[in-house]
Amino acid sequence: SIAATVTQELAPEILAELYIEQKPYAAASLGQVHRATIKSTGERICLKVQYPGVDKAIATDLAALRKILLGAGFVTKQAGFDEVLTEVREMLEMEVDYVKERETTRQYTELLKNDPRIVIPKVFDRYSTGRILATQYLPGAKIESDEVQSLSQDRRNQLALAMVDHYLKEFFVFKHVQTDPHFGNYAIAIDPEGKQDRLIMYDFGALR
Repeated sequence: SIAATVTQELAPEILAELYIEQKPYAAASLGQVHRATIKSTGERICLKVQYPGVDKAIATDLAALRKILLGAGFVTKQAGFDEVLTEVREMLEMEVDYVKERETTRQYTELLKNDPRIVIPKVFDRYSTGRILATQYLPGAKIESDEVQSLSQDRRNQLALAMVDHYLKEFFVFKHVQTDPHFGNYAIAIDPEGKQDRLIMYDFGALR
């Protein structure tokens, strides 16, 4: 269970520093996110906890998928299918490597440190392990939410420009691409004064 993973991964004295909400805050692709509070400071963080055994199931599941698709005739070896599966396996292995994701999150934070339009949650090493990733709790409105859709056309244009500008910089300037760009990995920090709405970016497990 998720609770067992947390207990196994965090030493008792470290675990005692946190109040962890039992109800999941969100679901990650290969894990579950719980909000927590650091008792001594009141800081709110998010713990992305990997589903038990998911790292060990990748090779087995992909091998089974390969047999099914080839056996049913949906694909052929000549179509480069094994190369595609290799790419999928590599990406999934990256997704479950939370130590690597800590590095890539910091890497992206450094790349974007001078861009006031984009914000990335900071990492908390003390509460992170190979199967737990602790980051700053940084909530925002969903891109498709009424809150964002009701912003003025100019403000929405500025957010869209920030997204497109960032996407092109990934390829041509940063040479690093966040390859899991679905809307669940983004949120909008709406400025109540209307001066600088910001794009919040989450999840850097699929950085290439």
